[in-house]
Amino acid sequence: MKKIFFLFLLIASSAVYAVELSGNASVVRGGSRVMAPQETLMAATAWGGVAKVTLVEASSMPQFVAFLVDTGMGTSCPAGTWLTWTGKGALPIDNAKTMLGVLLTALTSGKQVTLFGQNTCEVDFVHLHSQ
Repeated sequence: MKKIFFLFLLIASSAVYAVELSGNASVVRGGSRVMAPQETLMAATAWGGVAKVTLVEASSMPQFVAFLVDTGMGTSCPAGTWLTWTGKGALPIDNAKTMLGVLLTALTSGKQVTLFGQNTCEVDFVHLHSQ
């Protein structure tokens, strides 16, 4: 099977980060920040899981992006519950636009995402899988 390599830019906290997605892991590099491993993210959030994006609802842009996935996330976000990404960092509108692009990529390509979030169904971290 052919491996696919993605490279795109995230704008967060006034710094540009290159996100390398290879295999089933992602690494964020840039400035002084390196993304924590999944075990650390899981400990810092209420839930985490792997899913496929099934619908992206962008009418609330640029404040936030709402979306659905094919499985429940944690006990308070069962399947069919809207998950949200609110713009973060010093440039929240640009951050929300970037996440809209990531979610649309996941939706149109059928690739899985790993999501980490809070009991409010607010998503804190998204990892886009290459396979």
